[in-house]
Amino acid sequence: MHADAISRTLYANERLLAGEFWCAPDSARWHSLNSVSPEPHVIFPRTPVTIRQLGRDPVVCDRNQIVFYNPGARFFRTLRTTAGDHCYFVELSPQLMLGLAGGMGSFPFVFGPCDASVFLLQRLAVRHLREPRPDERLAEEALTAAVEGAIEGARSFHELHADQREATRAARREIVDQTKQLLVARYRERLTMSEIAASLAVSRFQLSRIFREWTGFSLLGYRNQLRVRGALDRLSDPNARLSALAGELGYSNPSHLTAAFRNAFGFLPSELRGPVDRDTLSEILVRHSATTNVRLSAASGPS
Repeated sequence: MHADAISRTLYANERLLAGEFWCAPDSARWHSLNSVSPEPHVIFPRTPVTIRQLGRDPVVCDRNQIVFYNPGARFFRTLRTTAGDHCYFVELSPQLMLGLAGGMGSFPFVFGPCDASVFLLQRLAVRHLREPRPDERLAEEALTAAVEGAIEGARSFHELHADQREATRAARREIVDQTKQLLVARYRERLTMSEIAASLAVSRFQLSRIFREWTGFSLLGYRNQLRVRGALDRLSDPNARLSALAGELGYSNPSHLTAAFRNAFGFLPSELRGPVDRDTLSEILVRHSATTNVRLSAASGPS
C-alpha cells in the first residue's frame, strides 16, 4: 500500500468485505494505472472523481453515482477536488455476486445512478459499523440490500441506452460530464437551468432531456441530491448545526434544508444526526425493502 493512500476494512466475512478508501490529492496514483483486487467491487463515492476503466468511457463520479469494477479491473483516476478520492467500497464473493446480480458473473456496466434509498442505507450501515458495539449481521444485511439495489438500478438504467449510436453516445456523454462537473463545483449556488445551459452552450430543453436520459435525474434534482447527501454525510458529526449546514449547502434557511432532506430520505435531519443505533438502521432497512417491493410490483404490472 502506498503511504499516500489509505484503505481500511470496516467489516469482513466470507460473503463480503466493506471498507473505506482515501487517495491523497498529491498521490502518484493520479498519474499511473490503478487496479482493484480479484473480487467484484461496488463503489460509493464521497468526493468527485473521474474514473476511466480500460476499454470503457470515462465517468465523472460523485455522491449521485455508484461505480462497478469487475475482478482485477484496471483504471485511471482524474482529480476533481483538493479532497482527493474518498469512497466506501464493498467487495463481493463470487457466490454473492451471482445471487445479487441475477446470475451475472461480471458487471456489463461501470456506473449507475444511486437513488436516495440506496444512498441512505449504505451510509448509515457504515456509520452503524463505527459504533462501539454494532450489530454486524444487521449491517451486513443493510449493505447487501444496498448493493443489490445499486446493481438493479444500474441494470435498469443501462437497458435504456443499449441501442444508441456511438457518435450520439459520445456527444451526449460529454455534455452530461461537463454538467456534472459544473454542478459538483457549484451546487451550493442558486444557478437556474437557463444559466447552466448557457454556460455549456446548449439549449435548456436539450440539456434537460439529455441529462435526465443519461443520469436518471432531472438537472435540479441532481443538484438537490448533492446538497442533501452532503448534509447526511455531515450529520455523522453529532455537533453539526442545521443553520450552518443550510448556509453551506445553498439553502436560504434551515427549514428549506429540513424539507428537502425529509423529502429525499423520509427522515428529519435531527433523526439521523450522530450515532446510528440498531433500531434506526433496522427501520431504514425495512423502509428500503418496502420501497423496493413497491417499485418491483409497479414494474411487473398487473398479474
